[in-house]
Amino acid sequence: MAVSEVEGVAKEAGFSVGAIASGIEGLLFFAVDSPKEAIKKLNRLCREKPGLFELTFHYRPVDVWCTSSIEEMQAKIRELVPKIGEEESWRMMLSKRQYDKYGERELIMKLTEVVDRKKVDLKNAEKVIVVGIIGEHAGIALAARDEILDVQQVKKGL
Repeated sequence: MAVSEVEGVAKEAGFSVGAIASGIEGLLFFAVDSPKEAIKKLNRLCREKPGLFELTFHYRPVDVWCTSSIEEMQAKIRELVPKIGEEESWRMMLSKRQYDKYGERELIMKLTEVVDRKKVDLKNAEKVIVVGIIGEHAGIALAARDEILDVQQVKKGL
């Protein structure tokens, strides 16, 4: 049913998806031509028609996949840092499933060691380093605020 919702909201927003079940309950991956633009459209749609989003809650882009080793994730994050302006605020958004090598706080400390930008804003950052760890794999992206969708937050703000 969640796959149908993703396909429906994507169609309503004007793009198509290739939905793929992840094998992990409550998690879906789907492929689109331009993930960040797609999420911007879904953000607008969620504000206009929040009732369309009943089964899906979080939409996050992935720029690059890697293993979930600290060293490899740090290397991928280090590659993204130049895209954060010296005066731009940033934060990290971390989610993890089937991963117990490190606790969330320790993981964030290790992953942010490679970020040399000083302006951290945990509430309203201009750029967000998105890290999603699923077992031995990690998806990482650098996104603007409107390139991430938290359906419950949008509905709360309406």
